[in-house]
Amino acid sequence: LNTGQDYWTMSPYDFRDNHAYEFCVLYEGSVSSDDVTNSPYGLRPVINLKADTQFTGDGTTNTPFTVVN
Repeated sequence: LNTGQDYWTMSPYDFRDNHAYEFCVLYEGSVSSDDVTNSPYGLRPVINLKADTQFTGDGTTNTPFTVVN
């Protein structure tokens, strides 16, 4: 999760007073939440895989996750 940049996670977790609230990962790796109109965070794409999907790698830059067919 720690990329050195602030970014939003997936979809908003709440809608109040015409505002969407979403979790965000801050540059040092901590998790927070905010009104999506308040901060210029980036966005990281997300894919969902079945629980039995096999993969190699550990998700680091040197050994990224690779889906095995």
